[in-house]
Amino acid sequence: MHGPNCFLEESTKYVSECSFWSLKTFKWTGFNGAQEARDLVIFILKNAYRLKTATTLTPSELDIHWKLEIIKELSLSSRASTMCQLAFD
Repeated sequence: MHGPNCFLEESTKYVSECSFWSLKTFKWTGFNGAQEARDLVIFILKNAYRLKTATTLTPSELDIHWKLEIIKELSLSSRASTMCQLAFD
C-alpha cells in the first residue's frame, strides 16, 4: 500500500467503530501539521460523533503562516459532532 493515504489507512484499520461513539476529548501534543497527521485529525473529526473538544498543540518553532494554513484546513473540515470545538495552540 502506497500513497498519501497509506498512513491513514494503516492507522485506522484497527480502530473499532464504537471507539468513535465514546470519544469526547481529543488532544494531540507536538502536532507538526504533516499531511498524514492532518488526515488523521480530519478522520477523527469526521467519525467521532460525541466529540466535544479537539485540541492540537503545535511546537513553538513551527512557522506562523504554516500554523494558519493548518488551522484553516482543520476548521473547514466537516465534523460528525455538531458540538465539537476546535482549539489550537
